[in-house]
Amino acid sequence: MISLTTPDLLFWFVLLFSVIVFILSYIRFFSYSGFKIIIFLRGTALILVLLLFLNPKIDIKRKESKSLVWQIFIDKSLSMRYYKQPSSSAYLSGIISFLDQLKQSDVQMDVYSFGSQLDTVGKVSDLGLNSGSTNLGHVFRKMDDNKRKRIAGAVIFTDGQINQGSLPSSFDLKPTFPIHIIGVGDTIPMIDLAVQSIDAPPVVVKGEKIDLDVLISSLGNISERINVTLFHGDRLIGSKVINVSGHGGKDRVRFRVEPATVGETSYRVQVSALADEINIQNNRQIVRIHILKDKYRIAMLTGAPNYNTSILKHYIGENQKYELDHFVYGKDGFSPDIKSFWEKKYQLIIFDNHPVTQNEHDWKSFNRIFAKKLISHQSGFTIISGPESLPATISSYLNLMNLEIKKPILMSGNQTEWNFTKEWVNLFAFQGIEWALEENINLPPLASGIETTTSEQFILAEYNVSGVNVPLLVAGEKKSMRYIFWSSPDMFSLHYKLQGSNQSKLLRDMWNIMFGWLMKTGGNKEFFFRTDKNSYQQGEAILLTGKPTLSTTIVMNDGIVNLFSDGNKISVKPLSFDLESKEYKSRFWASQSGQIEYTVEINQNEESYVIGRGSFDVEESQIELNHVFLNDSPLKIISQKTDGEFRYWENRHSLVDLINPKTKSESYVQRAVLHENIWIMVSILILLTSEWILRRRVGLM
Repeated sequence: MISLTTPDLLFWFVLLFSVIVFILSYIRFFSYSGFKIIIFLRGTALILVLLLFLNPKIDIKRKESKSLVWQIFIDKSLSMRYYKQPSSSAYLSGIISFLDQLKQSDVQMDVYSFGSQLDTVGKVSDLGLNSGSTNLGHVFRKMDDNKRKRIAGAVIFTDGQINQGSLPSSFDLKPTFPIHIIGVGDTIPMIDLAVQSIDAPPVVVKGEKIDLDVLISSLGNISERINVTLFHGDRLIGSKVINVSGHGGKDRVRFRVEPATVGETSYRVQVSALADEINIQNNRQIVRIHILKDKYRIAMLTGAPNYNTSILKHYIGENQKYELDHFVYGKDGFSPDIKSFWEKKYQLIIFDNHPVTQNEHDWKSFNRIFAKKLISHQSGFTIISGPESLPATISSYLNLMNLEIKKPILMSGNQTEWNFTKEWVNLFAFQGIEWALEENINLPPLASGIETTTSEQFILAEYNVSGVNVPLLVAGEKKSMRYIFWSSPDMFSLHYKLQGSNQSKLLRDMWNIMFGWLMKTGGNKEFFFRTDKNSYQQGEAILLTGKPTLSTTIVMNDGIVNLFSDGNKISVKPLSFDLESKEYKSRFWASQSGQIEYTVEINQNEESYVIGRGSFDVEESQIELNHVFLNDSPLKIISQKTDGEFRYWENRHSLVDLINPKTKSESYVQRAVLHENIWIMVSILILLTSEWILRRRVGLM
């Protein structure tokens, strides 16, 4: 078929004019024999040039027959090695025999292996059955990529144990080409027992009884009594016998324990191994729990009773976990005797208006001993200024906090405006401190007191005078000792002036938060996170659980879990708060082997804070060994929806007759554009050259 560009009227006018001029120019030469050929050549060249102006295109329809390729996919996962029928060697030799029959029928094939990833296969006999997981999604993505290519169909050898990637229900199964599946293995699962998970709170208080809910899974044809044991370290602390029914059943066992030690403790759960069990690595698991103290001892030394004293005692007495020893200095020394103070261990020591002038000399000599007591007992330390507190009396103890007395900017005792700083919000980010974030909070002025220099401490509150900021409340940490210094002598006035206002509990909340921080009642942390097991296999589900240590902690609604391997970030997972259990939870898959570290970030006031860190181990995947049987149901669905056939391994050769060489005829149009054809240009050039030669011979040039 020839197609031409439709010219406009100007073209036809020029064409008609050119033809008339051509005829009139050569009409008188037609009678001469030598000129007829010259006129013919010139006319032909002119016609070709005019034809090119019409941009002619010639479309030629053609047909071509192409051979189609069958794609063969071979499951190389670890589970294929553990079947008795076929054995691993029989599996590979059976596939080789199957492929040889197809080659004899001149079937064109592309052979691939799949497991955790897809690879091309050179020699089937060299194929290693060692992939840690089965991802059938790789197979379907490969077929989708090649749908427009020469594919006759596909044959898949697999046991259908899909433990990574997409499930078959998510595949786009259409009868574009047949997918035949050969199911490998026994339909009865091989025997396996596993400690599936251990449900326990991530943090508890010493003396509380806690339940460890253990989930035991059993596969295969099992009907036995097994022993489930619980160890604390190497000590057996519990044992229970249960009946397991197998066939994918799950049984729960509950142990109740009462932790007696403070800090991180671990419990190990084990189930007895069965005679024919092929994977015993999942028969034990360890869970770690953080144990907090149930009682905290506080010593308060009052150099001279003042209005702050009763308020502090009241705040401490409200918390049942606090035990207070109060030493008051009088004419005859401390009451009760200060000797018991030096003998006991305290989590917090408070200097209330102490030392004073009357005992200044003695306590200067005690400075070195007191410092050793703080360090050895890892006690928190607080100095609260009072009316009798003088720079000279407390300077040596401020030095323990790396604070130095400086020349005052404010006149001592003047009522001065003050406010919380951003460092308060940063240090106690999740402690229910909404009042500290209010810009228009109405805080009564406080009397200025002793002024100190600061270096690396947190300035939690400060006086504001004409743009000059002077520290009021300072906190810091030195060699694991946490400390706080309150410089105003009339702290009590804040308590009374706020009564009846919206901030009536402000001072109490402040000290409750600071007491908890000083004594590390959360074990150095405000949140504890842990995984439901200590080790996983690649492809296994992981549950990360977190819990705040203090009841005042703000409940947040969103966060993320950053996962790292060898210092490199490998993934980010969402974190959510479970309103029912009052715990933070994140679920994700163990995708990479090795030690995986994680950090937990949570958001507050458009700021991001890291509130938890930890790690867990992921072993080279043995998850294949948890389900060693032919899962034929999804495989039959796949073959049925794609107009393919499903065969068990022993009937595999019956598929050979269904796999034949296929060709596909494709029609296509070959287009020739004349003005792009070099032979047209050559023809015009030959015509013009021939005409020029003839003209010379007849003497026209």
